[in-house]
Amino acid sequence: EKVELHVTYLLSARMDRVMLAGEPFSLKVIAAMINQAKFSRINIFDPHSEVSTALIDRSYTITNHEYVEQCLSQYFAKNAKSDFCIVSPDAGALKKIHKLAHALGIEHVVECMKERDLKTGALTKFTTATPTLQGLTCFIIDDICDGGGTFVGTAQMLKEKGAVKVILVVSHGIFSKGTSLQYVDEVYSTDSFRPVDGINILKIDQFI
Repeated sequence: EKVELHVTYLLSARMDRVMLAGEPFSLKVIAAMINQAKFSRINIFDPHSEVSTALIDRSYTITNHEYVEQCLSQYFAKNAKSDFCIVSPDAGALKKIHKLAHALGIEHVVECMKERDLKTGALTKFTTATPTLQGLTCFIIDDICDGGGTFVGTAQMLKEKGAVKVILVVSHGIFSKGTSLQYVDEVYSTDSFRPVDGINILKIDQFI
């Protein structure tokens, strides 16, 4: 008998490599546990990186393309149509966001960078090579929001560049420090991790 597994949120997906000596390779442990079950197919919704599907046998990525398209449609259904861009908050999101832009026919992509202290987790130096964002609505797209520090720092920088609104669209909302993110005007997420009040939630079951 063939049994498929649908993974809405992959545990330890961010722990996809060892950054500091002594750290566990947690994703490899989770992958080994899943592989023991011998599922015929495993569909993972917007995993953090390609390492997930490399480690998990017979696994396939469900992209965030349909989800993001619905978020954009919902936003512009209740707000006046305006010039907009999609934003990659850091280097880790670049590959995904360019695939997303190609899939949805979005021309304006803004690439941002930041620095993280691996020992303390402190975030600094939020930058972008884009000289101005005057008059644009900026949609930051990423897979996970945990504490939200990346998005607060990025949103502040985008507004300093002239963005009129900053909208956060994440596939998996943990929101360990709450959903009120300074400089972010509106938040979209799925309920893949848990339902959250006070933001726009799209049901995950329609994307898997």
